Amino acid sequence: MNKTKRIIIAGLLACVFIAGICVQAKADPYEDMVKKFSKSAVTLSNRKIAVIPFSYVDGRKSSAGVIISERITTQLVNQNAFEVVERAQLEKVMKELNLQSSGIMNEQTTKEIGKILGVEAIITGSLIAKKQGVVEVNARLISTETAKVIAAHTMDIPKDWMEEGEREEPSYADQPYGQPAVSEPYYAPRTKGKNEYDFIEIFYTSDMPGSGMNLKFSNSGSYGVKLADIGITGSTLKFTTVEENGIPEKQTIPALFRFGSIMNYFGIGMEFFFHKYSTVASQGIATIKKDGVEGSLGTIDDYILVTTFGFALDLMVNVPVGPVDIYGGGALGMSMNSYYTECMLGFTQSTASYTWPCEESLLIGFCYRFPMVGARIHFNDYIGCTIEYSYLENMFDFTRGIESENDTLKTSIWQLQAGVSFFMR
Repeated sequence: MNKTKRIIIAGLLACVFIAGICVQAKADPYEDMVKKFSKSAVTLSNRKIAVIPFSYVDGRKSSAGVIISERITTQLVNQNAFEVVERAQLEKVMKELNLQSSGIMNEQTTKEIGKILGVEAIITGSLIAKKQGVVEVNARLISTETAKVIAAHTMDIPKDWMEEGEREEPSYADQPYGQPAVSEPYYAPRTKGKNEYDFIEIFYTSDMPGSGMNLKFSNSGSYGVKLADIGITGSTLKFTTVEENGIPEKQTIPALFRFGSIMNYFGIGMEFFFHKYSTVASQGIATIKKDGVEGSLGTIDDYILVTTFGFALDLMVNVPVGPVDIYGGGALGMSMNSYYTECMLGFTQSTASYTWPCEESLLIGFCYRFPMVGARIHFNDYIGCTIEYSYLENMFDFTRGIESENDTLKTSIWQLQAGVSFFMR
């Protein structure tokens, strides 16, 4: 791999890391709801509406209904989707109608609010408290003329506000005498939504048909590439370049570990994999090139044994379908490699001679996984399983200890992977 290729791959790797940071930005659920209602309200003429405070289905007293209605109002104004009645004017009318700020509306009160305020529709709905500080919002856009529902939308939001009495008073025991009391600002912890979670996965991988290994030997010096030195016995020929493409391989120790986060429709993760490969005997896979002349040769079992430890940044597009998350994406990373072969001759610096076997270690390479498609099945909130199909390519350079040589080994592997998944919400 020459210097230019290294720079290009390093640049791509940097772009992937930057993109991984960018995808962490998540869509505003209120914005999605307003866009949906705006499309559904095409029949409204003046597009003037009122937002009624929401209420919990279990009747509990809470400021959540007013807070959520205020956030919806802000999005309506920001998107210029509707003309919204001010809250003070709405509260005055609701008081005249002997309605509390509960969001509980019937056909008669809906029509009366429409006539008094001159609005064609109202937005209201119910709230359901879920586990781990998540609130389910069921919103409805209702016509004030017919009291029929024009559109409905459900979303999960984190409860990031404080109810009355929840905040603990700060202690001023250590406050210096005579100094004004200063309290620390309170930051409510963010709660993950329904389709947001962290995960850890452990896979077992299996090679699929189409996997193989490519070897390229290049030596521009006077010594050249001698066929006998790379395990092709019975030949004294030497060439500038020898390529062996599509060598069948077998995987002996497959392992993959991945952790990351899913944020609704996007995901980011880091994977670590460990593989050991060896070749399988075949015929007609070596291509010798010199002055346009080509020929074919074969290899034997365990012609070369390769060990790879790699890591890569994963980017995923996630589509939740009930308890199953279907995802697709790719990964880009680096690898640390070593190889061992009793079929190649290598130069030993300590003895200044060519000897068998040949081996090198700590060889840095580049790897990518694309395409990558899979399904993550949730048994419950904490555990599940994942099935994935992907293509993994890893490439590194080696020299057999010869200064004028520049050799390349590339593994191209189609993998079917199955593993157990652990979720943190």
